[in-house]
Amino acid sequence: MSPSVTGFSTIPSSTNAGSIELNAGTDVTFVCETAGDPLPQTSDVALTFSGRNPGLPTQMPTAGGNTIHSRLLRNVSVTDAGQYGCMVSTVAGQDNRMVTVDVKVPPTTTVPPPVRATSTTELAVDIQLSKLAWTGNGEIIAKDIQYKLSNGSSWETLSNNEEGEVRIRNLSPNTTYNVRLVLSRPGEGGRGRPGPIATVSTPETVAGDESNGLPAMSVRIFQMWKGFLIHRSFQTKPA
Repeated sequence: MSPSVTGFSTIPSSTNAGSIELNAGTDVTFVCETAGDPLPQTSDVALTFSGRNPGLPTQMPTAGGNTIHSRLLRNVSVTDAGQYGCMVSTVAGQDNRMVTVDVKVPPTTTVPPPVRATSTTELAVDIQLSKLAWTGNGEIIAKDIQYKLSNGSSWETLSNNEEGEVRIRNLSPNTTYNVRLVLSRPGEGGRGRPGPIATVSTPETVAGDESNGLPAMSVRIFQMWKGFLIHRSFQTKPA
């Protein structure tokens, strides 16, 4: 019986518009399943890429009378995109199957994010996509905010996929922080590198200041009582 390629795919696998989409920097395993009589062996199977042979596959345990062959490619890049083929050839004949591989670059911001202090204990980060400069491939599915003390080593992360401003709360007054964004696109390995850092300081606490960062107001009340002018004064916070 003539040999045949009964299946040819990748692990991980994400299909987009008929091609297999991978993210740069990931490892990918090409899996080719063959059948025939005699049963194809490793020496009968070749993995091709644009006419080149990227290496002999490794035979895996048989499944349902077929042989399964695999080949691992590490740290794929955009130069690895193209047409891949699995070809099987025995004394009984030959067969092949092709797949198209598209390699995308995870997104990364190219400038620091817009950050402003909204109080002594809070920062606002504008993560509207239209206001962010970035490189790589979309679709952007997450915009995580990372922040830390400017002299610290440990980053805190706020996971986010919304538009607009995001508040970083419960910070310390009169303190300098570093803030950066991490963008992600679909698929395994779609998380990009952290972008450039914005450095911003929270204001110093003033007398009467409270947790919301708004200054206290002095209020005076004058009232007549039995012919006497009574004066009362106290401090309050704006609503």
